[in-house]
Amino acid sequence: MFSNITIRTKILLSFALIGFITLVAGAAGFVNATHGIASVEKNLALRDDYNALSKLNAKINQADLALKRFILTGDRGFAAELKKINADVAASATALIQRFDAESQSRKQLETAFAAWTAWRDQHVAQVFDFMRRPGTIDQARLEDSSGPHRIHLEKYNELSDALFASMNDKVASAAAVERQSAENAVWTVISSSGAILLIIIALGAATYSMLTKIAATMRAMEVGQVDEMDIDVDRGDEIGAVARAARTFRNKLTEIEQGQKQRVEAEKAAAAEREAMLSRLGSEIGAVVEQASAGRFSARVNAHFDDAALSELANGVNTLVASVDRGVEETQRVARRLAEGDLSASMTGDFQGAFADLQKSLNTSLRKLEDIFTKID
Repeated sequence: MFSNITIRTKILLSFALIGFITLVAGAAGFVNATHGIASVEKNLALRDDYNALSKLNAKINQADLALKRFILTGDRGFAAELKKINADVAASATALIQRFDAESQSRKQLETAFAAWTAWRDQHVAQVFDFMRRPGTIDQARLEDSSGPHRIHLEKYNELSDALFASMNDKVASAAAVERQSAENAVWTVISSSGAILLIIIALGAATYSMLTKIAATMRAMEVGQVDEMDIDVDRGDEIGAVARAARTFRNKLTEIEQGQKQRVEAEKAAAAEREAMLSRLGSEIGAVVEQASAGRFSARVNAHFDDAALSELANGVNTLVASVDRGVEETQRVARRLAEGDLSASMTGDFQGAFADLQKSLNTSLRKLEDIFTKID
């Protein structure tokens, strides 16, 4: 199946798959970021509520302390301070209650706690103030403050406040867990998408290496004239099949030439010797070109000149073939390096024909589409 897919098609499929993976990773990253931001905002709001409740409790403690100082000293300044603190507590509690949703459990808990504190203020504090205004009742005021029946309202407020603190801590912990999960999901998204892209690149590289290895084997077989023994399917639809067919044609051409030489060997010994020398030089030149091409260097050319038109045509044909591959591979490598550096504006330039012309057109079109995709994502 894959033997009939050309390199151009494999590259296009790879780019399309990389683009799809990038798009999916971007969407997953957006979802994780949205959840993470929502969790952070929720956590910040919870912390603000927690701090507001802490400040409210501190003011209530100050009120209780001011009441005790008033009882101990009888100083009216503490009574005035208590009234001021109580007014501040009432305003702060009302504002804090408004921060919660009307049907939320936290709001109901806070309203119940505030009602308990209000009862303490209206009953316990009022009773203490009444005793303090009458002569000889300071002991009754102290007894009321320490064990009076109305002091239980403050204790009830403290219990409800502690329960609300515990509930807020649980919600803060839950929001923090969501933040951590969002961060972990983002990391795994990056790792998995990067791994998938790396596997695609490796697979494409392996397919290209396999193709070049078989082309090199074909050229080596061509060098020694063993085209018929090559393990390459001439019916393949990719570049390897094209090289195999060219090798078979080349072998057939050489066979025809050799047969013609054998038929004329007796009558044209001198011409045969000269032709043999030319063939030897041609084989040496082609061998050198093939060896360089097998090593991945396509700059070598057949330099010998022949009087025989057929041999010159073969030499020129090999030179044309290697030069075309050289230009196409070099230009493709240049674009691949630019792409590896993150430059999506690269283009394959030059005047190519046949498969390389199709590769140039498809690669440039793919790069422009990929560039448009990343531009829209950004």
